Amino acid sequence: MRRGLRLASISGTLLALMALVASCSAAPAAAPTTKPQPTTAPAAPAAPTKAPAAPAAAPTTASQPAPVKPLSPVVKLKVAVVGTVADAGIYIADERGYFKEEGIEIETLPGTSQDMYSPMATGQIDVAGIGPNSGFFNAIARDIPIKIVADKGSLKPGFPLLGFVVRTDLIESGAYKSLADLKGMNIAESNQGVGVNIDLDKVLEKAGLTRKDIKITLIPFPNQNPAYGNKQLDAGIQQEPLLTAGVAAGLYKKVIGLDEVYPNHQVGCILYSPQFAKNTEVANRFMVAYIRGVRDYNDAFDKAKNKDRADIINILAKRTTVKDVAIYDKMGMAGLNPDGYVNAESIAIDAKWFLDNGYIKQQPDLKTIIDNSYVDYAIQRLGKYK
Repeated sequence: MRRGLRLASISGTLLALMALVASCSAAPAAAPTTKPQPTTAPAAPAAPTKAPAAPAAAPTTASQPAPVKPLSPVVKLKVAVVGTVADAGIYIADERGYFKEEGIEIETLPGTSQDMYSPMATGQIDVAGIGPNSGFFNAIARDIPIKIVADKGSLKPGFPLLGFVVRTDLIESGAYKSLADLKGMNIAESNQGVGVNIDLDKVLEKAGLTRKDIKITLIPFPNQNPAYGNKQLDAGIQQEPLLTAGVAAGLYKKVIGLDEVYPNHQVGCILYSPQFAKNTEVANRFMVAYIRGVRDYNDAFDKAKNKDRADIINILAKRTTVKDVAIYDKMGMAGLNPDGYVNAESIAIDAKWFLDNGYIKQQPDLKTIIDNSYVDYAIQRLGKYK
């Protein structure tokens, strides 16, 4: 096998990761040097000692309802996407005509967490996807009534979108033998106030270390591979498809998947704008089409099923920024829940971490932020995933 993907080919993946980082990571201000102490007990539960279990699925329906007639006239929606495999449910539903069957036509627009909240608040964007990070919670605290309505990415076991890597020469020289050897090393961190901060803490906890035992270098995902090549970084969390590219180029080796360290960590969510959420019939129908797309994605990338895999890969190569069809058989994929529900426990854990570390000022009330009613409707129509 040739020495992996050429570094020149990595540039093609940089755009994908820049978009993916924007989707899962707002760019909040750095945490204050001292931790603020909440004056009242937080509304959400304290973080458990174990990683959260996958969310429970909705009850099984006795039989699926008869198909419904499509909306007439057709309803046109604006949907913000970032162009990565985490948008698979939207792209597949569009390409396979599932939105059309519901009487919906979507226009996909490029969007990131940083520029999404205001247009969603004013109804310029109907649907979008972000990570439940500190930027999102701070937007909610500013009375922007955006709702989390479905899953758009988690560290589902077997779907290692994120991996912890160590520079190859450190492994080959014996300087790194186990996670405990991370002590004193220069560790990359992509951003502040985002979910990967918590992933890193989980890795350090597994190593018996804390942040005080390492040096942190703040560097965006797309800039990390060249930094490993220049030996400016020792280790860190890297995201697909750059992870696969970096391993193939010999820059580092993946030592553990984050789906093993923090299984079912919720890293992406579907959001409805306040105006769109009130249009219940259309919002419900959008969710049916989206869940159908997500299920096709799971059918394709579940190794036991492997259904229509080539066709789904072609759709993703056509619609996302990851154009090389060969890389889909090598890279870790995003975990998408085929029953649509977000992992509320994971979101609560993250929110408490952001509060304890000074990125948000109050614990959010998740009961007012997460609305499962649209997924409930989709499951009523489609039944549970099998």
